[in-house]
Amino acid sequence: MKTTVAILSLLLAPSVAQANGLANRAAEIFERACLSEPVLSIGSGSNADDGAVAASYASNVFAHYDANGATMGLKGTPTYTLKSSRTEGSFTCYVVSKDLTARDVVKKFNRLKKVAGNGQSPTYVGPAKFDDAPERFIEGKRAEFESEGRKLQLELFYFISDKGPVGALYLTLEHKVSR
Repeated sequence: MKTTVAILSLLLAPSVAQANGLANRAAEIFERACLSEPVLSIGSGSNADDGAVAASYASNVFAHYDANGATMGLKGTPTYTLKSSRTEGSFTCYVVSKDLTARDVVKKFNRLKKVAGNGQSPTYVGPAKFDDAPERFIEGKRAEFESEGRKLQLELFYFISDKGPVGALYLTLEHKVSR
Protein backbone atom coordinates (compact mmCIF):
# COMPACT_ATOMS: atom_id res chain seq x y z
CA MET A 1 0.00 0.00 0.00
CA LYS A 2 2.81 2.44 0.91
CA THR A 3 4.51 1.64 -2.38
CA THR A 4 1.31 2.38 -4.31
CA VAL A 5 0.89 5.74 -2.54
CA ALA A 6 4.53 6.62 -3.22
CA ILE A 7 4.20 5.74 -6.91
CA LEU A 8 0.95 7.70 -7.24
CA SER A 9 2.49 10.76 -5.60
CA LEU A 10 5.44 10.57 -7.99
CA LEU A 11 3.09 10.32 -10.96
CA LEU A 12 0.88 13.18 -9.80
CA ALA A 13 3.68 15.55 -8.78
CA PRO A 14 4.86 16.33 -12.33
CA SER A 15 1.31 17.03 -13.51
CA VAL A 16 0.78 19.51 -10.67
CA ALA A 17 4.12 21.17 -11.46
CA GLN A 18 3.28 21.25 -15.16
CA ALA A 19 -0.10 22.85 -14.46
CA ASN A 20 1.53 25.46 -12.24
CA GLY A 21 4.20 26.06 -14.90
CA LEU A 22 1.49 26.43 -17.55
CA ALA A 23 -0.38 28.98 -15.45
CA ASN A 24 2.81 30.96 -14.86
CA ARG A 25 3.73 30.89 -18.56
CA ALA A 26 0.21 31.93 -19.54
CA ALA A 27 0.29 34.87 -17.13
CA GLU A 28 3.78 35.91 -18.24
CA ILE A 29 2.94 35.79 -21.94
CA PHE A 30 -0.35 37.60 -21.33
CA GLU A 31 1.34 40.33 -19.32
CA ARG A 32 4.18 40.87 -21.80
CA ALA A 33 1.96 40.78 -24.89
CA CYS A 34 -1.55 41.86 -23.91
CA LEU A 35 -0.61 44.27 -21.10
CA SER A 36 2.49 45.74 -22.75
CA GLU A 37 3.23 49.46 -22.85
CA PRO A 38 2.11 49.84 -26.50
CA VAL A 39 -1.25 48.26 -25.60
CA LEU A 40 -1.84 50.14 -22.35
CA SER A 41 -0.95 53.45 -24.00
CA ILE A 42 -3.94 53.17 -26.36
CA GLY A 43 -6.44 55.77 -25.27
CA SER A 44 -8.83 58.47 -26.35
CA GLY A 45 -6.14 60.33 -28.27
CA SER A 46 -4.86 57.26 -30.09
CA ASN A 47 -5.38 56.63 -33.76
CA ALA A 48 -5.73 53.40 -35.74
CA ASP A 49 -1.97 53.25 -36.30
CA ASP A 50 -1.40 53.09 -32.53
CA GLY A 51 -3.75 50.10 -32.35
CA ALA A 52 -1.98 48.39 -35.24
CA VAL A 53 1.41 48.95 -33.56
CA ALA A 54 0.07 47.45 -30.30
CA ALA A 55 -1.29 44.39 -32.14
CA SER A 56 1.98 43.97 -34.03
CA TYR A 57 4.01 44.26 -30.82
CA ALA A 58 1.82 41.69 -29.04
CA SER A 59 2.07 39.34 -32.06
CA ASN A 60 5.86 39.62 -31.93
CA VAL A 61 5.83 38.72 -28.22
CA PHE A 62 3.73 35.63 -28.99
CA ALA A 63 6.12 34.72 -31.84
CA HIS A 64 9.14 35.10 -29.54
CA TYR A 65 7.66 32.78 -26.90
CA ASP A 66 6.55 30.34 -29.58
CA ALA A 67 10.05 30.23 -31.11
CA ASN A 68 11.43 29.35 -27.65
CA GLY A 69 8.84 26.59 -27.15
CA ALA A 70 7.15 28.39 -24.27
CA THR A 71 3.66 28.40 -25.79
CA MET A 72 3.20 24.63 -25.68
CA GLY A 73 -0.35 24.00 -24.45
CA LEU A 74 -1.31 27.67 -24.94
CA LYS A 75 -2.95 29.62 -27.73
CA GLY A 76 -3.16 33.36 -28.03
CA THR A 77 -3.99 36.05 -30.50
CA PRO A 78 -3.97 39.84 -30.47
CA THR A 79 -6.21 41.75 -32.91
CA TYR A 80 -7.03 45.36 -33.56
CA THR A 81 -10.14 46.38 -35.45
CA LEU A 82 -11.48 49.73 -36.49
CA LYS A 83 -15.27 49.96 -36.33
CA SER A 84 -17.07 50.83 -39.56
CA SER A 85 -17.77 54.33 -38.24
CA ARG A 86 -13.98 54.78 -38.01
CA THR A 87 -14.53 56.62 -34.71
CA GLU A 88 -13.89 53.65 -32.42
CA GLY A 89 -11.18 51.03 -32.27
CA SER A 90 -11.01 47.76 -30.40
CA PHE A 91 -7.94 45.80 -29.31
CA THR A 92 -8.45 42.24 -28.08
CA CYS A 93 -5.84 39.85 -26.82
CA TYR A 94 -6.05 36.50 -25.08
CA VAL A 95 -4.15 33.46 -23.89
CA VAL A 96 -6.18 30.25 -23.56
CA SER A 97 -5.58 26.60 -22.76
CA LYS A 98 -7.68 23.52 -22.23
CA ASP A 99 -5.32 22.68 -19.37
CA LEU A 100 -5.76 25.88 -17.31
CA THR A 101 -8.15 25.44 -14.40
CA ALA A 102 -10.39 28.02 -12.79
CA ARG A 103 -7.97 28.20 -9.87
CA ASP A 104 -5.01 28.74 -12.24
CA VAL A 105 -6.52 31.76 -13.95
CA VAL A 106 -8.12 33.36 -10.89
CA LYS A 107 -4.96 33.26 -8.76
CA LYS A 108 -3.24 35.54 -11.30
CA PHE A 109 -6.07 38.10 -11.21
CA ASN A 110 -4.79 40.58 -8.62
CA ARG A 111 -1.36 40.90 -10.20
CA LEU A 112 -2.68 41.31 -13.73
CA LYS A 113 -5.39 43.72 -12.53
CA LYS A 114 -2.69 45.91 -11.01
CA VAL A 115 -0.68 45.90 -14.25
CA ALA A 116 -3.77 46.55 -16.41
CA GLY A 117 -4.83 49.48 -14.23
CA ASN A 118 -1.41 51.09 -14.40
CA GLY A 119 -1.91 52.49 -10.89
CA GLN A 120 -5.57 53.36 -11.47
CA SER A 121 -8.36 51.76 -9.45
CA PRO A 122 -10.86 49.72 -11.47
CA THR A 123 -14.31 51.19 -12.06
CA TYR A 124 -15.77 47.68 -11.75
CA VAL A 125 -14.58 44.40 -10.21
CA GLY A 126 -16.81 41.36 -10.18
CA PRO A 127 -17.46 37.93 -11.56
CA ALA A 128 -16.59 37.16 -15.17
CA LYS A 129 -19.52 36.75 -17.56
CA PHE A 130 -20.29 36.30 -21.21
CA ASP A 131 -21.94 39.55 -22.26
CA ASP A 132 -23.63 37.84 -25.21
CA ALA A 133 -24.73 34.74 -23.23
CA PRO A 134 -25.22 35.72 -19.56
CA GLU A 135 -27.09 32.49 -18.79
CA ARG A 136 -24.04 30.35 -19.60
CA PHE A 137 -21.97 29.26 -16.59
CA ILE A 138 -18.54 30.80 -16.35
CA GLU A 139 -16.17 30.96 -13.41
CA GLY A 140 -13.68 33.78 -12.98
CA LYS A 141 -13.17 37.48 -12.38
CA ARG A 142 -13.54 40.70 -14.35
CA ALA A 143 -12.09 44.17 -13.84
CA GLU A 144 -12.98 47.22 -15.90
CA PHE A 145 -11.13 50.49 -16.15
CA GLU A 146 -13.05 53.32 -17.78
CA SER A 147 -11.95 56.83 -18.53
CA GLU A 148 -13.10 59.34 -21.08
CA GLY A 149 -13.03 57.68 -24.48
CA ARG A 150 -11.44 54.44 -23.24
CA LYS A 151 -12.64 51.19 -21.68
CA LEU A 152 -10.28 48.39 -20.71
CA GLN A 153 -11.80 45.09 -19.64
CA LEU A 154 -9.66 42.35 -18.10
CA GLU A 155 -11.20 38.91 -17.60
CA LEU A 156 -9.68 35.72 -16.30
CA PHE A 157 -12.15 32.89 -16.61
CA TYR A 158 -12.84 29.19 -16.94
CA PHE A 159 -15.77 27.50 -18.65
CA ILE A 160 -16.81 24.28 -20.34
CA SER A 161 -17.03 24.74 -24.09
CA ASP A 162 -18.55 22.36 -26.61
CA LYS A 163 -15.06 20.84 -27.00
CA GLY A 164 -14.17 20.67 -23.30
CA PRO A 165 -12.76 22.90 -20.53
CA VAL A 166 -11.11 26.23 -21.34
CA GLY A 167 -9.11 28.55 -19.10
CA ALA A 168 -8.51 32.03 -20.47
CA LEU A 169 -6.87 35.36 -19.76
CA TYR A 170 -8.67 37.93 -21.92
CA LEU A 171 -8.31 41.65 -22.55
CA THR A 172 -10.56 44.01 -24.50
CA LEU A 173 -9.62 47.66 -24.90
CA GLU A 174 -12.05 49.96 -26.73
CA HIS A 175 -11.26 53.58 -27.46
CA LYS A 176 -12.36 56.62 -29.42
CA VAL A 177 -10.15 57.13 -32.44
CA SER A 178 -8.38 60.41 -32.94
CA ARG A 179 -8.27 61.61 -36.53
